[in-house]
Amino acid sequence: MCYYYITHTPYVRAANILKFSLSFLLLILSDILVANNFGHVFSDGDENLSYVDIQNITNNNWTSSNELGFFWYPENTILGDSLKFSLIGYLDKLLILESFNKVIYLTKENLELEKVIVLSTKNPKSKTIKIPLVKRSILLSKIPGSTLKNYGSGAGISLFSMHGGRSEEVKILFDGIDLTNSQNGLVDISEIPEQMVKLINYESNSSLNYGSGISDGIIAIKPWYQGKGFELDKGNDGSSKIFISSSFKNNKNNTSIVIGDNKESGNHPVNYDNQKVIRRNQHFNKQFLGIKNNYKLSDKIILNHSSWLINSQRGINNVVWSEDLKSFRENSLILMSTSVIKVLKNKSFKFQIQNRFSDELYFNGNSDEISEHSNKSIKYKFDYSGKINKRLITKVIIESINNSIKSTNTGNHTENILSLVLKNKLIINNAFKIDYALRVDKYPLFGKKFTQAYNIEYIKLKYLNISSSFGNSFRAPTFNDLYWQPGGNDKLKSENSKYLIYKINYNAQDFLEISTTFKRHRYQDLIVWSSNGSLWSPENINKSNRTSIDLDAHLKISKKIKLQSSFSKISSKNIELNKSLRYSPNLIGSLTVNSSFKNYSIILSSHYVGEQIIIYDYPKDKVLNSYINSNIGLIFPRIIENRIIITLSVSNLFDNEIISMHGYPEPSRSMHLNISYTH
Repeated sequence: MCYYYITHTPYVRAANILKFSLSFLLLILSDILVANNFGHVFSDGDENLSYVDIQNITNNNWTSSNELGFFWYPENTILGDSLKFSLIGYLDKLLILESFNKVIYLTKENLELEKVIVLSTKNPKSKTIKIPLVKRSILLSKIPGSTLKNYGSGAGISLFSMHGGRSEEVKILFDGIDLTNSQNGLVDISEIPEQMVKLINYESNSSLNYGSGISDGIIAIKPWYQGKGFELDKGNDGSSKIFISSSFKNNKNNTSIVIGDNKESGNHPVNYDNQKVIRRNQHFNKQFLGIKNNYKLSDKIILNHSSWLINSQRGINNVVWSEDLKSFRENSLILMSTSVIKVLKNKSFKFQIQNRFSDELYFNGNSDEISEHSNKSIKYKFDYSGKINKRLITKVIIESINNSIKSTNTGNHTENILSLVLKNKLIINNAFKIDYALRVDKYPLFGKKFTQAYNIEYIKLKYLNISSSFGNSFRAPTFNDLYWQPGGNDKLKSENSKYLIYKINYNAQDFLEISTTFKRHRYQDLIVWSSNGSLWSPENINKSNRTSIDLDAHLKISKKIKLQSSFSKISSKNIELNKSLRYSPNLIGSLTVNSSFKNYSIILSSHYVGEQIIIYDYPKDKVLNSYINSNIGLIFPRIIENRIIITLSVSNLFDNEIISMHGYPEPSRSMHLNISYTH
């Protein structure tokens, strides 16, 4: 007999809490709505401005910009309201709101050493993507050189990678919280509620804010809605989603609550080997609850807190030629972050505590076996920024991370990591800037790891920006790499890499932006899992490299038509075998067309991933064929005082065979209807 429920697990306790909260909030929040309008605050030197106080003078509601300078308008803000933007060291700005999605510029005060210190996140290696009411896969694919590797439908995990690299080389943050699973070093994007992936920022790791597993950069998902609202989504594939938010505010406190319930039946067809195949046991149900609070202790001190509880139940997405109809998996993910920020005229301090906890249960319906994998990460972080003089800004980060796991296959293990980061920004003049960062991480098993990063930015002409970055990075073996049974290898060494990046960016204001980027990574002791025919095990590859050339273009053809296109040519090599690295495509490209007519909007997106080796073999390697995934969305004119938005979208528009992981075809064409109510 197979027992499918364990009443003493943390999962069930969390599930009961979530079910009660869901039922309660659905009753009391029946009239709420989602605010989709947001803006961005820059300095007059084009730097993102964090923690800007934004007050609606008309109704006395307020909010603040996040660490990337983005903000959602204060609750109940309407066109014609008067807004005030304030930040120490900058002149206040008053305006009457004439349109949403505005870019706000603040002018510095005429003070040399009494200006607020905000280290810019807007740099030649940073890219922000924002697009309304589309699937997560479309949003992520707009980042040049990106690939989303899906193990089939929603029941399978989804892994993000850049420029033909591994998923372990990208750090993914959700609301500023590191999502990395300390057991395997991965982030399963499918665990994150799709409604909350609305805004993404990508940048390289020149800041060294993170240590292990960061050579391909950082993806920061900014999920939060300010205000009240709801969003409903229904698909012809049997999926349904509901998302609700509310907020409670006064002149010092902003508290927001979101809750949702997503369901996918999973009994959908896929295109495989020129025929339609019905996949079963692919269900994926997800319930989530989020609370965020911003509290102004004073004009100079801000307290921020956010908590997430995400529960999911999903089938086991086995390979297409070997279905598993009895097994399933249950997950509980808890994310928490609390920070206190003090902003002065020439310095700022930040203390932060972050917690990531996950509990995964795998029920094997064929053997009655149950395996459990729990892991917890707690981070304590102190951040200081200060201006030494008008040309030199310095930043110091001290952090402590405790990782612990309890796993059926890996055992019980803990590690404590101590880190120190020193960063300097030297402003030679308005056209020439140099950034330098040094990081030291101390591991109990691998000792001290030193990484450094340099970035040189040169603005030659008004519209031309040239930059160069170089440095090194590392990735420590994960608990699974070392101890997984069967197959773990406790003799593994940390992998090390050196990188070099050149970028040229041409921006002709609102008409045309073109950037070309060259990236090269050289690896020593790259960690890869390989099979000897009967057992998968990790090993170190002595030498390998990866090179990519990106071309990214944004073109405004007219007021009603905008194009974004990117193309990445990738070359990778396992030098020992003289072959390309596994799962490293030779080409990646995307094209997005945004058009509008008579208050209708159309978004057409296509993403191409080229051929890639999946298994080294003789006499010929096994290869995954190239594929194209196209999606389209139609946004209807707003109705009922511009409060309701209706969107019709089609995924896999041309009903192609899409396989990003060997043996796991993705769903065929499907259609979704989305309704959101805004105020």
